[in-house]
Amino acid sequence: MPAPPSSRWIFVLAREGIALDGVTLLLRIAFGADEPRDPLVLASYVGTHLTETRRRAAVPE
Repeated sequence: MPAPPSSRWIFVLAREGIALDGVTLLLRIAFGADEPRDPLVLASYVGTHLTETRRRAAVPE
């Protein structure tokens, strides 16, 4: 059975060596191919998560 459409882009990011913390929320949001703004919203969400992942990685524990 193929992966759900909402999770396929996470596999693409992982394949390219991009790791994100906490993608659960992103997996719960549906993005429609026929919605012109959805790619921009998805890119914004991924950018936000990437920024937070980098910030957390830079903070010493």
